[in-house]
Amino acid sequence: MYVLIATAARPELLTRTLDSLASCALPDTFREVIVVENGGRRGVEEAVANASPSLRARYMFREEPGKCGALNAGLATLDPGLVVFLDDDVRLAPETLTAYTQAAAAQPRAYYGGPCAVDYETPPPSYLIKYLPFSARGWEPEGTYGADRPMHFLGFNWAAHAEDVRAAGGFPEHVGPGQVVRVGDEDFVQDALLQRGLAWEYVPAARVWHWVPRERSDARWLIERGYHNGRSRASLTPSGGVGVFGCPWWVWRRWVTSQLRSAATRLVGSEQGRFRAAYGLSINRGLLHGYREKAFATPATPNNPSIARPVS
Repeated sequence: MYVLIATAARPELLTRTLDSLASCALPDTFREVIVVENGGRRGVEEAVANASPSLRARYMFREEPGKCGALNAGLATLDPGLVVFLDDDVRLAPETLTAYTQAAAAQPRAYYGGPCAVDYETPPPSYLIKYLPFSARGWEPEGTYGADRPMHFLGFNWAAHAEDVRAAGGFPEHVGPGQVVRVGDEDFVQDALLQRGLAWEYVPAARVWHWVPRERSDARWLIERGYHNGRSRASLTPSGGVGVFGCPWWVWRRWVTSQLRSAATRLVGSEQGRFRAAYGLSINRGLLHGYREKAFATPATPNNPSIARPVS
């Protein structure tokens, strides 16, 4: 077993995660923790050097920024074995690593994941919680899962065998901060594993708590995230139908309606109503932008790897 963490400029949070790992029961198959710093050296190497010797923590550095590239660099150094993917801002239940080991022994042709809870720096207003992503409000499976609805696990608490992830193409480096699709790299990998015939396995004892800072659980952050989610959705969805200026008619209708609703709530709406209107408007702005980007995209070529040029 390996633990692999990509990090950038957050040595204090990483130290918290490494301390939590050191308090876990380590299975007999445990080999090491690999921490890959990317985008610049900002104190992470010292944090890794100061980690508990029991973790056998190894530091790597990748100059290019990007979580997915850092994870791929770490994966390339590993022998075949189970890899637990964590982020630098989680704490673990003491039995998390052993639970993953037991699940992999029982079902080796699978990928695995566990539930998560949250550690809020400042709890958000109750009306915002349902709008927060699972990473900021916690996740446990609900409903029925099966062949037509496979389980996808959050990127800071899942596991797979290194050889399976490499065979599936690794992590998608077009996903992440600065890209059109900013989050969800784990979904791409898990879908690729499903296509290769692997099963999924929920491991309820493999629980982590995700640190959520104040600025990632407030209305302003959610409104900005809504825009990026809309833009990502447009980039991944076929356009379909006839539109204007590169955008389907239904997106224009939604955008106009949300503009009117936002204007009305600014005059007479409650705080909650103003947020809902601003959030909806932000999503529709993202959809509009994303579809226009696709419509006026510059085709990718070996000499021009960009997928689209910005549309103002």
